Amino acid sequence: ELELHFDESVRASLQEHVMRAVNSGEAQRYELIVVRPDGERIPVEAYAVPERDTSGVVRFLRGTMQDISTRKRAEAVLAASEQRLELATQSAGIGIWDLNILTDTLVWDKRMFELYGVAEQDFTGTFDDWWRCVHPEDGPRIAASYADALRGERAFGLTFRVRWPSGQARHLEAHAVVQRDTDGAPVRMI
Repeated sequence: ELELHFDESVRASLQEHVMRAVNSGEAQRYELIVVRPDGERIPVEAYAVPERDTSGVVRFLRGTMQDISTRKRAEAVLAASEQRLELATQSAGIGIWDLNILTDTLVWDKRMFELYGVAEQDFTGTFDDWWRCVHPEDGPRIAASYADALRGERAFGLTFRVRWPSGQARHLEAHAVVQRDTDGAPVRMI
């Protein structure tokens, strides 16, 4: 067992979650900062699970706490990396797209919506959604480049036109990498 110390705000938060578990009869998950005997402050994930007697009345709580310091550090590193990537794409004026070939799921970052003049709520995230934006005259050339990339014959990279909902044509340049499974079949394009 590890002795932990709680300051007043942590104690109040802990009591709030415990009471919520008792009153709702539902397990509660929450995060707290606790202080070890050596003074180190650590983030923990805590659970309060109400135990009922045979009549259904909550009689006591079971609880657990787990040190989540490693996870919190990893989340901070990831958040910083995402922030750098967002700043880099904004300054370069580029968008990022990710196509899951197996599920036909296409994910766009915010910049892609700007480049295509499409509102996020009007995009369902399918390949067909993207294809409807492509200028019809450029469709055959794009389809050939896409097929070549999926077969591994050449990298996907070309300039083409898209039609904005207003009818205005815009020129875009696209590059992508195809990821393959262990058998060499294409599974993702980003």
